[in-house]
Amino acid sequence: MLDVGDGDLVYWEVSGNATGSSPAACTAGRAPATTPTSRRFFDSSADRIVLVDQRNCGRSRLYASDPSVDLASNTTANLVAEVERLRKNLAIDRWLVFGGS
Repeated sequence: MLDVGDGDLVYWEVSGNATGSSPAACTAGRAPATTPTSRRFFDSSADRIVLVDQRNCGRSRLYASDPSVDLASNTTANLVAEVERLRKNLAIDRWLVFGGS
């Protein structure tokens, strides 16, 4: 979990080749990205795959379906900043960012 402030935690996981020459991050709109389906877009023998459930969805917490959760911080700018923060925390210089919705 990546603590992104405002009480929110972003869930992420890494799979594939830990020393892969093609690090890739995958995120998805309101659907979880941390699924076997998301991993199939990459070559696990060559790619270091980082799957990210964006703020307030998937395995991230706090969850958007809870009526008490304030979604004011769930913005595109924050999503970009969170993915960038995760990239730096994982010591990845450059990566491919892939997403869908």
